[in-house]
Amino acid sequence: MNYSEYILLSLIDQVTPAERPPLNSSLLYHIVTGKNTSYQWVKLAELHVYSFFAVFPSLTQDVFNQQISRMERQGLISYNKQNGQKNNRDLIDITERGKRFLASYRRQWPMIRCDEQARYYNLKSIIMKSFVQVNQYISAYSADVKITEPYIMDEALQAFVRDFWIKYLSADRLQEYLTSLYRQLEVLPPLVADIFMASLVGRPETFNPTSEQLTTYFKVSSSYLEDIYWQLLVSLKQENQLISNLFAEAVKVFGIVPVTYQKSVDLYQRSYSLDKIATLRQLKVSTIVEHLFLYSLLIPDFSFRNNHDPLLIKQTRQYIEQCQKSKKRLLFSDLKKRIGRDNLPYSYVLFARISLTGGVPWH
Repeated sequence: MNYSEYILLSLIDQVTPAERPPLNSSLLYHIVTGKNTSYQWVKLAELHVYSFFAVFPSLTQDVFNQQISRMERQGLISYNKQNGQKNNRDLIDITERGKRFLASYRRQWPMIRCDEQARYYNLKSIIMKSFVQVNQYISAYSADVKITEPYIMDEALQAFVRDFWIKYLSADRLQEYLTSLYRQLEVLPPLVADIFMASLVGRPETFNPTSEQLTTYFKVSSSYLEDIYWQLLVSLKQENQLISNLFAEAVKVFGIVPVTYQKSVDLYQRSYSLDKIATLRQLKVSTIVEHLFLYSLLIPDFSFRNNHDPLLIKQTRQYIEQCQKSKKRLLFSDLKKRIGRDNLPYSYVLFARISLTGGVPWH
């Protein structure tokens, strides 16, 4: 079993049949590759699997299908086939053999999961590279040497890290950061802590521990290395002020959503109507709603959610709950008739479904 199969099996195992909406291979693939739609985020909330979102953004459908088929042949998962034939809508469950495999692999590959990593999916590469570069600055500063080979070659990212260093790093803050970091790493599984520290150790002036060197030394895959590093970095920000500041500055400078989403957000914040934004951007209103809804999930104080009538959200939620209890298909047309609002925006359904899950964990 490789690491991506290990992740897939762990995800299937976390979503227990008694507590979840259906999990099929199509949904599973979209979770781990990070399909960024309102439907997908609602499913993340219902299944509570934020920590698995976009862990393998480059995973192709063919490779995924091969991995699923291999796990089925090995007896690690089973399909609840519809109409006697298998398709990507069939429900997937983990078998008892699969659970035993997981227990064995968890001893070999300790896993760190952090729900909030989904919030920063768009900044993953930027933050990971910036963090290593910050620590190169720290190493060079401590050793009183000049950096001759910066870890980051991109000029814009170099400028971001330099500005961050000037703004936040001082002798007192440096000591606070290191003390906090060591304290946090002490309670982690040894392999995880060792990998994290090894990625930050090198000659201060060059500072270039490669992924190949780390995977060879620790005998782990590159996908394990990257996933553990990222999940741990996000979890460390909860109690480490310097790391928390790095995330906050990255959001300010680079944006927490893709550029096309941000353009819709900027126009909305300038008080443009949804129809006007759609016209200016030559997009459908439903697409603009999707942009604003997703942004509101990531940024707690964004006004889009607050501009919805709480009573209508409550009525929408009640209708959804009734459909779920009676196992009746939820039809938007029926909902609009039920509450007497023919022009009800679909965003009410999205916010109601999110509220049913308790909301995203970082709000």
